[in-house]
Amino acid sequence: MKQQKRQQKVRGGAYLSLTTGEIIQTTGEVGGPPRGARGPFVRMPMGTLAIVGPLLGLAYIIFLPLVGILALLWLIGHHMARVLPALVREAISAITLVWRQSLAYGQRLGRATRH
Repeated sequence: MKQQKRQQKVRGGAYLSLTTGEIIQTTGEVGGPPRGARGPFVRMPMGTLAIVGPLLGLAYIIFLPLVGILALLWLIGHHMARVLPALVREAISAITLVWRQSLAYGQRLGRATRH
């Protein structure tokens, strides 16, 4: 695939813009650069375009939801990493408070074990 410059005359067909990654269609035999093309671009043969197009669509369909799910899991994990230590501290303080109260109640009745 020959790289085309913006100033060159090109044949009609499908061109891939190397700066934006978009596929630009042109009609006619010989003309100016494809409309809307920025920077250098390459002419794509129709056979290549017929194979690459559906593969890019499939990659988009598979990886876009995957990226969304992974971002959501990362956000939940990040939030839990910030919140979990405080929850553990609160749980430990509640358990030790109940433990101290039960020891005090047992000592008052004379049932507390001595070490």
